[in-house]
Amino acid sequence: MVTASVIAIILLLILGTVAFIYWRIRRGLKRTFGQVGLSHMIKAADLNSQLTPKSVSGGDAIFLPRILKDYPQFNVNLAKNVVENNIRQLYGAGHFADVKVHRTTISNYQKHYGSSVIKFQTAFQYSSDRTVQEKAETTYTFRVKDKEGASNAALRCGYCGAPVARLGNKSCTYCGNEVILDMEQAWDITDVNIVN
Repeated sequence: MVTASVIAIILLLILGTVAFIYWRIRRGLKRTFGQVGLSHMIKAADLNSQLTPKSVSGGDAIFLPRILKDYPQFNVNLAKNVVENNIRQLYGAGHFADVKVHRTTISNYQKHYGSSVIKFQTAFQYSSDRTVQEKAETTYTFRVKDKEGASNAALRCGYCGAPVARLGNKSCTYCGNEVILDMEQAWDITDVNIVN
């Protein structure tokens, strides 16, 4: 049977250990702030934020096979070049100089009736009075235009006039005839936003 004195000794040892650990932590913090200085730590953090590129959501392995299934002619490297050149133009044309792109990846892909949307994320930096690291999300949209240039024109079967359910259908779901699009199709950048 454990006596009260043994319990008291165990409690004293536990309290002593906790007090010692607390004392060592406090002593270490005082020494750190005393030697380095808070302003030096802030400057180091600011320099680190200037030198470290932002991370991007890399979904190429997930989304690219789906995109290529829907659009076999899609060239991902060409699309990334278009996105990166757009970033360089947006940020290099104004007050900023030395726009450097670190990485561009696909972050999302959605297919809609009449259009499809690929989201790209790009990590880049530019210089103003200091180096700034940013991340942009570019919306790259596949649009169908009729001969007059109207975007997202209604897709209809040329034989029966039924609506085409979605882009990429090879045959009409109503009459079974081959779907031939007498329209222009193109990928365009429709939006660019800075994201965190």
